[in-house]
Amino acid sequence: MKRLLKSLTLALVAVVLISSAVLAYSYSASIIVTESGSDSYGMLPIIVSVNNTYLADNNFISASGLDTRVLKSSTELPHMLADNKTLFASPISASTQEGFTYTLGNSNLTSFPIITGYGGYITTADNSSLEPGNNFTIEVSGYVNTDNGIDKNIVYKENTFRTYVSGDISGNIISGLPGAGFTWVDPTGHNTDWTNPANAYDTLTATYAEKANGGAGWTTYIELTHTAILCNNIRYWYTDGGGTSNNFEVDIFYDGGWHNIYTGAATLGAWTTVSISPIQEITSVRFRASAVAGLTAYLHEVDFGEVVWVEVTAAGVLSGNHVVLVSANTTHLAIAIDGVTQNSTLLGGVTTNNSTYNWITCSANTTPWLNYISENVSGVEVLRYQPNNIIQGTVLPNRASGGDYGAITWGANPSGIAVVVGGLLPVTAVVGVSEAQESTFVPSVSVDMQTTGTEGTNFPLYGLFKSLLNDFNRLRVYQDTKQSLGYEPSQAELDVAVAGSKHITMANFWKLVAVIIGWSVGTAVLLMTKNVVIGLVGYLVGFVVPTYFMSILDVWVPIVYGIGAVCLAALLWKWTSSSVG
Repeated sequence: MKRLLKSLTLALVAVVLISSAVLAYSYSASIIVTESGSDSYGMLPIIVSVNNTYLADNNFISASGLDTRVLKSSTELPHMLADNKTLFASPISASTQEGFTYTLGNSNLTSFPIITGYGGYITTADNSSLEPGNNFTIEVSGYVNTDNGIDKNIVYKENTFRTYVSGDISGNIISGLPGAGFTWVDPTGHNTDWTNPANAYDTLTATYAEKANGGAGWTTYIELTHTAILCNNIRYWYTDGGGTSNNFEVDIFYDGGWHNIYTGAATLGAWTTVSISPIQEITSVRFRASAVAGLTAYLHEVDFGEVVWVEVTAAGVLSGNHVVLVSANTTHLAIAIDGVTQNSTLLGGVTTNNSTYNWITCSANTTPWLNYISENVSGVEVLRYQPNNIIQGTVLPNRASGGDYGAITWGANPSGIAVVVGGLLPVTAVVGVSEAQESTFVPSVSVDMQTTGTEGTNFPLYGLFKSLLNDFNRLRVYQDTKQSLGYEPSQAELDVAVAGSKHITMANFWKLVAVIIGWSVGTAVLLMTKNVVIGLVGYLVGFVVPTYFMSILDVWVPIVYGIGAVCLAALLWKWTSSSVG
């Protein structure tokens, strides 16, 4: 009996290993990207609709998805998986068609790059733990498009911190924070019923805008405007007709509303400066005066105090894969590219402004893909975006802590770009052969990649079995739909349910057929020879031959078959031995 058990164990191992070796499959799907316009992209993030949740749930890819790749020929491209899409990045030339391959079942990566798609970006909610202060590092690694452009931010928090590509000079990456200094800037427009309002910003204190108030109370407002400007001060020069003003008011406009920064006695005939704390990006300032009796108000001049940023610049950086590191050590601000410091300047005692704005990264297609985004404050890493799992929804996890996750706003493929994904095909990797060989059987696969294995259209009685299986699938969906709805589904409702359901496929049917064939052949050989070893060889050959031609792909098939074959062999051997005895 011990000899039998040892023989059966070795036979089981042989069945599983040999079957698995013959059937060691991975999967691949072709992706065709067509640019039909006249636009070239040095690096384009591309979105492909793929049901990765299904692939993971059914073990075609690992739960993390890290065993996938996107290839251009044999070159691996940056790619990231989300639940319902695969994203990758590649140069695309104008008026061309490019071919790529999505492959499954590879060795695991350690992480995915971050890809949000064309026009996509990441938002991180304001949190005091992320405020850089004056002792920090903010680092990004990945592809940076350094062509000059408007609002090409790499990392941005309004009124607080900014790393960006110059709007004027290609190749310049600039980073900085608001400083303590400022310059006076004149308004550029007005909105008021005061007389001669432009005199309030003509740089001359001898001229003025005026408003007569015939009785007690407030005058109307004089509003002076500018395109959005980051300010820490407002100054004005004011007089009245006879010193009768008893109140003066200054408001600024930001975040969609007016905010008062001064109400009190008016200083007459001299510059008066009102500070703005914290600093704000404003578009308008308005003034009004009041008196117990009538007055005439004269506003001679107004200026915005525009903040001067403390900035460092890395010049001559070509578009490509770079590590951009911005650091502050309480005294200096520095920028390094690929480990080499490019520029440094004194902070002058300033620290980042603690604003309530959110952080924005990867905007304006400045970074088509990034390996990671990291922030350290006072030597402690508080943020690291470097996904190592399939992205669910829009949530980008922060691997440095449990909170401060990123919210992805997904982009979209630009107009003129068409993406077509082909069926998921098995690729057989034969042991001892260095190159994978594509199966000659091409399954009929929908673009959501839910059908796997071979359809077997050339197998005997395919039409009969296919028809019966379709009827069974439709009947099963009909019963489930009727139970779910609580009434008899209409034909249209049933069609929708059938289209959206997971069916038993012909590929799975042929797997069952192959198992039955294998068991039948092995059992027949064992009964005829009454020799367990020869019988196990019969089970092995009876399974390997049909499964090789039927392209049975799942690892569970040879495992289940092997266990069943050994159990059958043991029972039959015992039965035949008893009969002989």
